[in-house]
Parts: sequence; structure tokens; C-alpha cells
Amino acid sequence: MTHPIDNAEIGVAVALLENAERDFPSQQSADAFSEAFDMLNDLLEYDPPGAAASRYISNVKYAHCKRLVTRLADVDPADFEVWFHYAALLLVKMKTEFDVLRAHHPDVGRLYDQCVRRHGAALEARRGTCRSAADYWT
Repeated sequence: MTHPIDNAEIGVAVALLENAERDFPSQQSADAFSEAFDMLNDLLEYDPPGAAASRYISNVKYAHCKRLVTRLADVDPADFEVWFHYAALLLVKMKTEFDVLRAHHPDVGRLYDQCVRRHGAALEARRGTCRSAADYWT
């Protein structure tokens, strides 16, 4: 049996996630997170790689989602667009993983809530001037 990472698409997505973490915080990093999650979600939906690889993908997605939450507070409130892109990723593309993490790890929810409070002034100042999280990629 081959290791799940032997799937080239999974390897590319994992490399994108590693680059996204290395380049954090930046627009390129947010774009890489988005692309990697799209790749992994598409793979699971349209070309399921088998039970072991599916578990591996799920673990990768949860791990990177949790790390993103823990690092989100590091984004400078002055860099609102980048912060909003990360927050939108959590609320839309990573919603399933984010909801499960919040339900089972209260610290994840507290970290996110602290981050939103930290960035609250920027959110209020931009109310109505930026796209909603759900519309961010349309």
C-alpha cells in the first residue's frame, strides 16, 4: 500500500499549505490557503482517493485550519484586506473544519473571538464597504 501523500494532487495542496504558512501574513498566503483547500475539497468530492488518503486530507485540513486561527491575531489590524481574506476563509472555505474545531476545542473559539474583537474597529470602519465573507470569491 502506498502512503496517501503519494497522490500528486495531495502533495501539491500540502506544499501550497506549507508555503501559505511560511508566507503568513500576506495576500499570497491567503490565496495559497484558498487554492489548497479548493484542491483538497475538489479531490474529496470528485475523485475520492480512498479511506486512508481521505483521513489524511481531513487531518491536514483540520491542522491547517487550527493553525490559521491561532495565527490570525498576528495580522496587523491596519492590513484589513489580508485579515478579512483569512477570516473569510475560516467562515466559508474552512467552515466545516472551523465549526468542528470550535465545538470540540473551546480555545479555538476564544482565539477567534479575541481576534475579531482586536480587529473590531477596522470591521466597523469598513462596514458596508467590503464584500461579505460568503461573496469573497465570486
